Amino acid sequence: MNILNQRWQNYIIYSLTIIVLIFLILFAQPQYIISNIYNLGIISIFLLVMIYLLDLLVRAVRWKLLLRSQGVEIPVAQLLIPLTSALAINIFTIARAGETIRIYSLKRSHNVKLSDTLSTIILEQILSVIGLITVIIGSLILVGGFFLSTSPSTIETSLIILGFLIILFILIIISLSLFFPQYVKRIINLFPQALAKPLLSIFTAFQKGVNDFRTKPLVLLVVILLSTSIWCFEGIMLYIITNSVLNYSLSELGLIFLASSLGNLTFIIPILPGAMGEYEVVVALILSRSPNYQQAYATIVPLIDRILKSILLMIFGGYSTLRLGGTEVLRYRKEKVSFIDSKQ
Repeated sequence: MNILNQRWQNYIIYSLTIIVLIFLILFAQPQYIISNIYNLGIISIFLLVMIYLLDLLVRAVRWKLLLRSQGVEIPVAQLLIPLTSALAINIFTIARAGETIRIYSLKRSHNVKLSDTLSTIILEQILSVIGLITVIIGSLILVGGFFLSTSPSTIETSLIILGFLIILFILIIISLSLFFPQYVKRIINLFPQALAKPLLSIFTAFQKGVNDFRTKPLVLLVVILLSTSIWCFEGIMLYIITNSVLNYSLSELGLIFLASSLGNLTFIIPILPGAMGEYEVVVALILSRSPNYQQAYATIVPLIDRILKSILLMIFGGYSTLRLGGTEVLRYRKEKVSFIDSKQ
């Protein structure tokens, strides 16, 4: 019965995702999307590919440093494979299910404890939020109050408030985990024993990574800078596309980085698979705050951004998935793999 209900939930979510995407494409008008992709030109596309490859490389280096904090040493080249595979799968799955590939892959190839890998992913998301907050603050400074001085609609206001509430909630969780771990453990113990035991193991591994970083503040600073640079790369990519589609001037760079940062916030806690539709709506609403452009044109930008990144991820992620074992890796949902192995 639970399996049937889960299937219906998945059908509803995927159907809603398709409806949202179709609406956005029709709103932006397909012919304009296609023509603007052609208008990007070879040089812009080459730059976008190079920047995105650098983005993936920085993500792999960050993961290597996080694993090192758990006492695991793996070359960056070997981390790129499961990383790109997971990112590609995350595009089409609910609740970032692709992260399971990273956990399963390191367990199989390097016998890394499942709890250790999972804790690095949790740390990664926390550092991503810190990096996003840094870029958002910098973007607001560059914008110079322009966005706030306009009269946003109720939807825009709600999205902004929701975004900052999510950031605040995550910061509270981070603070509790760092400074009041005993309260976190008490909360976890309120759950049923079957759930509390693995959660406590994950939290213990998470604390281990955090404690290692406390003794190595320089490494922590490097990881935070890497996380911030990732979102800067995302902003630069969006600027290249925006400049091609809407002819944005360099003076509006802050608005573009703000749109990119708030849009990427939806990927951390996605409602729909791969935050499809969520990312596009947030970016379009912010870009359209410029008095020179309409929402229909602003919607083209995140759609092109989505299309290009999805193509690149399907190429690199598809290759990586084949390297990991293809169908064998994609059977992770069917295999009885416990996230926390009590025998480890």
